[in-house]
Amino acid sequence: WGRGGARWVWAHDGTRPNGWIVFCQGGLLQTKWMEGSWQPLEQDPACILVTFNDVEHLLRLDASLRFRLILKRRLENGMSIIKDIQDLGLQPTLRRFSTAIPTVGWASETAGKR
Repeated sequence: WGRGGARWVWAHDGTRPNGWIVFCQGGLLQTKWMEGSWQPLEQDPACILVTFNDVEHLLRLDASLRFRLILKRRLENGMSIIKDIQDLGLQPTLRRFSTAIPTVGWASETAGKR
């Protein structure tokens, strides 16, 4: 993730940018919509969990420095995707999550700059 920098374009439909996210120090996240948080996924260094608007978004980085949203879930009762991954041992299956979610993103030095 570090090779891509802190600023990323967000394309909900997979092609047209409609937002941006910025990874800040201390796990803070800025987005076009609101502030949130981020944390790396220990089980898979290509994955990162970003949370904003009470929704967790599990992002997976590919070799071309583009991310794909592989799983998202509204936070309810404090239950996190991270807890499910730890409890269920899903680490080997992270690469096999559905690609039906079209959301992607790519690094951009200007994303989120005012």
